[in-house]
Amino acid sequence: MPKSNDILQLLYSGEVCPAEDIGKGNTELTRLRGNLADERDRFIESLSEKQRVHCRKLEELQNEYSQAYGKECFEHGYRLAVRLILEAAGENADNVQNGG
Repeated sequence: MPKSNDILQLLYSGEVCPAEDIGKGNTELTRLRGNLADERDRFIESLSEKQRVHCRKLEELQNEYSQAYGKECFEHGYRLAVRLILEAAGENADNVQNGG
């Protein structure tokens, strides 16, 4: 097991997953997530079976979109961070912005 501050080893071994780490320890997000789940459950219970099928499909699409959007935000933020580091070091950051 790599040391917790060895980010390169953690990345290499697949132990870093930003999407899973966001909000850990944040009591406000935990509370909101719980409230959202409770309201969702109450809403689902009020639907007919046909409406539940449609609602589940909508939720699946929303989750798929959210995951793709989250990945895009992470990649954009990571590239921006690298560009900031390169600029601070006096390097040309244009190649990083363009993915090269």
